[in-house]
Amino acid sequence: MERSQFFKNYPLSAGTLRLRPGETIGWLAIKIDPYEPLSDYAYLKSGSCAVVKNFDLKTLLYYADAVVTFNSTVGLEAMIFDKPVIAYNPTKRHDLVQFESTDAAFSVSDAKQLPSALRRVLSDADMRQRMRRARKQFIGDQAYQMDGQARQRVLEMIKKVC
Repeated sequence: MERSQFFKNYPLSAGTLRLRPGETIGWLAIKIDPYEPLSDYAYLKSGSCAVVKNFDLKTLLYYADAVVTFNSTVGLEAMIFDKPVIAYNPTKRHDLVQFESTDAAFSVSDAKQLPSALRRVLSDADMRQRMRRARKQFIGDQAYQMDGQARQRVLEMIKKVC
């Protein structure tokens, strides 16, 4: 399905997210933890923002232009989908968001920095290329090879042990 068709069919949202007057970048989907109540996010409902709870993450990542994460493995999953990641880390604890110390993700510690960070990762071609190279390295370090042969490697290890 094409991106435009996905957005058109998406039942909770359509519209644009405005970062500055006159500036639009599309729309924003916020996937909350399954244990969080949707009612906590009622104030965010608008034509440019959808808050979802039990929506397929892979579908959201497939259609995303960029991903903002807060201390979640969703950042790594977004990198596997080759999406720019903004790591929101208000605590400034470097042990919580391990990819923030590389160029694999853009790190911000203040929510006021999020619009400019989004703008930058979506529009700065040089930054996107640096992040793409760093993502590939980070994925290789964290998720090993993405070659479809994981099953075979596990079977070989089992044979060696048994």
